[in-house]
Amino acid sequence: MNFDLDPHLDSLAETSLAQLRRPTTLPLPEKQFVDYSPVSMAGDRQIWETFLQSSSCPFQQEIPELAGKVAVFDLDETILMNSFISPEIWELGDGYTDKTIVPAFYYSMLQSSLKGRFQKLLGRTHYDTKNTKRHPFLQQPRHIVMCRPGMLYGLNWLKNQGVVLILATASARERVQYLSHRFAMFREIFEDRIITANEIAYFYGQNREMSEISMVEKNILLQRPQSLAAKVPAIFNFFLKINDYDVLVDDSQTTTKIFKNTPLTEKLLPIKSDQAVSSYGLKIIIKTVERLLGRSLNTSIKNHGSQQQPWRDIITRVEDPYYWPLCHMSDQLKLND
Repeated sequence: MNFDLDPHLDSLAETSLAQLRRPTTLPLPEKQFVDYSPVSMAGDRQIWETFLQSSSCPFQQEIPELAGKVAVFDLDETILMNSFISPEIWELGDGYTDKTIVPAFYYSMLQSSLKGRFQKLLGRTHYDTKNTKRHPFLQQPRHIVMCRPGMLYGLNWLKNQGVVLILATASARERVQYLSHRFAMFREIFEDRIITANEIAYFYGQNREMSEISMVEKNILLQRPQSLAAKVPAIFNFFLKINDYDVLVDDSQTTTKIFKNTPLTEKLLPIKSDQAVSSYGLKIIIKTVERLLGRSLNTSIKNHGSQQQPWRDIITRVEDPYYWPLCHMSDQLKLND
């Protein structure tokens, strides 16, 4: 994400991505109003540690065979749940108006409308009571995200086992920068190995002839040209000098389709994006370990952590002000010269 890229080519990549976004005249949030401070993930840690200590945990504290393995993880609906794809996350706690939802903005700095002042007294949220003419970015729908319960610390456990973790997402760089500040463990876990849509678009711009790409990967890229879903090893080799991976964990049906009947389908671990708030994140970690080890692990997971207190009391939900303005409505780019 923080690579030394040619500014002109990087700008061309951003221009090509902008063509995939919803048409809008609304501006992005003004950065001086955006809160980038890290949020607490104590609940996530509690869920993971409870699982590790349970009889359902199928592995030991240390698995030497995992060291040096490379795992690539998608972001949305793999690690993160978002309120557009998973609207049930609004229903946790006190719902839409729940005061525990971490705000995206320094709302005290934003101007309230006259009507909004009265609505605030009636229990409306800060987001819905500020002056949208003065702050037009608030005209975008309110959006929240949360990590799948237990998964962030599960990823940290994988890192401590020596697994090289890469984050690869079709989301825009600016949104991922915001999320990696709010969920600071992203930067601890993935370090500089974060590939966003901007990097993928840059890769395509630099490799139009595909002269240094393997035939297997070339066939995939030709099957669906310039697709953000085609997370082939060549992309990671270009930016990270990592020429292959052992597993790609991704919910994209497009990725599954274009990898089908190729050697890369054996490396793909497809994730179901429609799973409700549950221990599915723990199952993803277990399935990843199984794929990396090449063998099955016997386990039966229940909602670990819920014995002490319900999921809704310990998860962290955060407003995401960049989802809608930077959302890509298609995976296929049209690169400009």
